[in-house]
Parts: sequence; structure tokens; C-alpha cells
Amino acid sequence: MIEKYHTGGGCMAYMVTDSSALGLVALVTCDGQLPDEPETDEIDIGVYPENEFCGEHLTMTKLIGRQGLIAWYIENVGHDPDADQGSPISILELMEQVAQHLLFRAVPQF
Repeated sequence: MIEKYHTGGGCMAYMVTDSSALGLVALVTCDGQLPDEPETDEIDIGVYPENEFCGEHLTMTKLIGRQGLIAWYIENVGHDPDADQGSPISILELMEQVAQHLLFRAVPQF
């Protein structure tokens, strides 16, 4: 699930959670704020222990817009979700899918 989240100190993020990664959350930001132009902005996806967003992240991935999200997905998951659908999926759905995969990868570290 992806939702807007106020992280404190004036910062905003999209928070992604998944029941397969209990105890972890992913925060999707652009310089500590929601991406204004997520199709082209630099997007940071950090995975954190739940309720410890100000602490050290477990992983941090920096990507540039849709192109970076798709390239990451192809390299790490093995297919292009836009091509699978036959048209571009919503940018929020794409950010959520990448963040969920990052959550799954962080579970063994946690």
C-alpha cells in the first residue's frame, strides 16, 4: 500500500508497506518532499525499521523518474511492468512496486 506520510520536521514522503515485510517501511521522497515531477525527478527510496524513520536506513536507492524505476525493475525483477501492461502504469503504482521489491529484499537483513 502507498500513501502520503508526514515524516516530521516539515518533510513528506510516500510510505509503502507490505504484509510480507512486517516491521519495515519504505519511504519514497525527493529531497525530503513528495516528488513534484515523479516522471523525471530524482527519487529516493529508503527502507527503514517501522517507526524509526529518523534513524539509519537499511537500504537507500536513488533513481531518476520513470526511466530509472523501469530500468531498476527490469534489472532486478526481470521484466518491464509498462510493457507487460501494454501502456505506462501510473507512476504511483510503479513507485509502489519498486518500493515493495526493496522491502522484500531488506527482510533478511532486518
